[in-house]
Amino acid sequence: MDKFSIPTCSAIFQSRVEYKDASDFFLPDFAQSSARVISADGFSYVSNVIFEDGFLKFTLNTTVKVAYLSEQNGYIKSVFFPFSKEKSLEVRGISGEDALPDVCAVCVYACAKQKSPRNFEITVGNHVNASIYSKNDVAVFNPEGVSDAELHSEKITASEHGLFFDYPESVSFETPIDENMPHIAEIADSSLILSVENSYISGEKIKYRAKASLSCVFRGQNAVDSEESAANYVYFSKDFPFEGSFDAICVPESAQVLTKLTLLEYDCSSLFDPYGESRIIGVNMRYSVKSDVFFSVEKEFSDDGYSPLYECTSKSETYSYERLSDAFEEKCTISGALRYDSVPLVSINSHQAQILPSGVEVSDDKLFFTGKLYVTVCGTDEKGEARFVSGSIPVRAPIQSSVLPANKKFFTECSLLFCDAVLQNGEISINAEIYLKCVAVEKAKIIALSDFEVNYDSPKQMRKNEYVLYYPDENDTLWSIGKKYEVPVSVIKSENSMESDVIKGRKVIKIPMK
Repeated sequence: MDKFSIPTCSAIFQSRVEYKDASDFFLPDFAQSSARVISADGFSYVSNVIFEDGFLKFTLNTTVKVAYLSEQNGYIKSVFFPFSKEKSLEVRGISGEDALPDVCAVCVYACAKQKSPRNFEITVGNHVNASIYSKNDVAVFNPEGVSDAELHSEKITASEHGLFFDYPESVSFETPIDENMPHIAEIADSSLILSVENSYISGEKIKYRAKASLSCVFRGQNAVDSEESAANYVYFSKDFPFEGSFDAICVPESAQVLTKLTLLEYDCSSLFDPYGESRIIGVNMRYSVKSDVFFSVEKEFSDDGYSPLYECTSKSETYSYERLSDAFEEKCTISGALRYDSVPLVSINSHQAQILPSGVEVSDDKLFFTGKLYVTVCGTDEKGEARFVSGSIPVRAPIQSSVLPANKKFFTECSLLFCDAVLQNGEISINAEIYLKCVAVEKAKIIALSDFEVNYDSPKQMRKNEYVLYYPDENDTLWSIGKKYEVPVSVIKSENSMESDVIKGRKVIKIPMK
């Protein structure tokens, strides 16, 4: 018995977990000893995702960048501490054969406590989202396999949810500093944030446009051009656009795509320009790409309302699945403030911001985008020393959309368009704008025949006004069909609202039996 499958995009397991890990690290031999810690930043990614024996196992990788003041000369230095932790989540009632696992992580905070001039205690907090999607389609009975049974057929629109991953990509870029800035003596501190500006399907490829936002602090040299006289710090920021693509075979261009970039590692260094002066900043980075792809598929199925020509046995089942409902894009504004009582800033030199979405919330039949905006501000105090202030602003922005929130689930992609930080009345005022792309899926059910068997030895008497649903092949004509069932061509055309004798496309012909 022929069957066809209904593509599903159902999440059969979802979990959100917070992990807090602490480790001791020592400065490498080449690094100068620390007088005090200035700041700590971290970024995380997940590798080696395996689902077996009822456990979702993965490796949580975190790299923490610590900026500190050196003991020798009071210069700002920075050093990277990478470490990995094995994690696992228990998942009950799900077989590994029909499971597609997906795990992603975001480092929401990192701090470094100095235990000795060469020893730090590093503490990181990671926000981990774990999901398992149904990988196998649902097989249901195909009515085209039974030509001697009259079946009521219908069309449904199901959805496929595909996860596409790209292997780590490497990108390098260089930029000269401004003409009014001094030569670079040393890169003291830096940060890099990746954001997706657009992603789409073209030519069976997932293509994306993104940008890397670099912020760095470097120690400049004065006219004497000696390390002893290099005392001023310069803050520099730059956005670098880049793009990429990878294969997505058999995915239609009408599909909705949500793409996320994960920074794996990077380094920032000073380079010499053609004149032999250190006035160029070079960045090398590695990142990975994950895309969620949603698209609709029309399928024909048979329900349990059939009128067979023969005695038959059948089995009906209810199938649940999720289908693509809507997709929309929004721009949302964010405003808030960071307190800096413990760090007496008198000016802001630069700032870095990152938006971390937590999802879409439904309240009073309205949609709200929720998440956190993490901001790090570089400034100076009353003594002219470099100071860093970090904090987060909760985000709950209304979404002006026509999508009805009932019985729906939302997948989001978010990028920061701009962020402004201003000193104002004892606090840092933050104003930002974000771009949000959202895909909505809704739950649906069908009752379909899971099995059907015709007993050709037990014909049933045909009643009046019954119909046979006939599935013509490429050689059939209305004349041959009418001859087979002894029904005039004009009657067949009238019952099927056909204006021509030509059968166009693969359609079901309803034949009245009188």
